[in-house]
Amino acid sequence: MAPSFFSSKNKLDSPGPVEKLWTRDHYDFKFNPLPIINVSSPDCGPSGQVGNLNSIATADSPAELFPTLTWHFEVDEKDEVLAQRLNRIKEYLLIVQDLDAGKLGSSPKAIGIYYVIPPHKTTISANDIVKDKKGRLEWIRVAERGLVGGFKYADMDGKVWRPPKSMHRIHFQVIALSRTVDSGSLSEFATVGGFRGESEGSMIGWGEWVGIYEKK
Repeated sequence: MAPSFFSSKNKLDSPGPVEKLWTRDHYDFKFNPLPIINVSSPDCGPSGQVGNLNSIATADSPAELFPTLTWHFEVDEKDEVLAQRLNRIKEYLLIVQDLDAGKLGSSPKAIGIYYVIPPHKTTISANDIVKDKKGRLEWIRVAERGLVGGFKYADMDGKVWRPPKSMHRIHFQVIALSRTVDSGSLSEFATVGGFRGESEGSMIGWGEWVGIYEKK
């Protein structure tokens, strides 16, 4: 497969609804309007720069591209209040949304949702995004949708993520939560809305890595 890339230097004709991204549309956003988590990609470089990506999609077909992501907090060490909040992190949530998949003005489409990411895990690579067990016809119960990286995923039509097929802007949003998402309360076809309700009142901080995806 020819390499794909993310680049903020490419231009699209129609601007997407940035304010409808999960982090901006979340109830807790008004308390956390600025990103305090610095997210980068070792194999692609800083947000917006062109870079080759590792390839992975499902355990059956590791042929789609997913960037290695790593993150850390950008905080003032003297900020004792925030330091106390960081000690309360129970897990990370990673929501990947395609800003240009839907109709003009519609909410960005979720193409990957990963949750129950341990607080000590601050790097995710393509090798993590592989199912740790298979189900018949690729369907697996919510509670059993685990990945080899040690966290869970929301089903995307039997896949762990749905990379776009043309030049689109992708937002990889990392959110730190003060409580664990209860997979038992999620529907079999969990949506970003379901995770919004599960995480309300528990957002400690967020950050994102952005680029434009082109599948060749």
